[in-house]
Amino acid sequence: MPGNRWRLNTAYVVVEATAGLLTGSLALLANAAHSLTDVAGLLIAWSAAVLATRVGSATHTFGWGRATIFAAMLNAVAILIGAVVVIWEAPHRFQSPGDIPALAVLLAALAGVGANTSSAPQFVRPQKVDQNAKGAVLHTAADATASWAVVVAASRSC
Repeated sequence: MPGNRWRLNTAYVVVEATAGLLTGSLALLANAAHSLTDVAGLLIAWSAAVLATRVGSATHTFGWGRATIFAAMLNAVAILIGAVVVIWEAPHRFQSPGDIPALAVLLAALAGVGANTSSAPQFVRPQKVDQNAKGAVLHTAADATASWAVVVAASRSC
């Protein structure tokens, strides 16, 4: 199991989804859904990495080395589903936007910086040989960067 980092990210999903529901922020809800796919993606990536170490057998003559490629595809499909849901809901929010408290967004973004920054290191060493791990590092680094951008934007409104 990839340590306790998946628990931290799961807690972050709960915090962000709660903040999104309480403030009515589609952006927070969308990012909570995205973060949920991150948690699932980290668990899928870890599982695939474990499977990939298995040697071949009579039924799997080449072993499980391709498990990481399948995991990357599965993660992409999960993110695509989340994007479709947001695209479906966004026009309704454009028609009747609400006021979103900047402090709640700022606090949720700071939590995102912490969760994503602490998750990326678990995949740093394996990324030199594994595209799945490399994708996980880049994904969590991009999420942390996006959270920093939200911190900057929200701090201007506080």
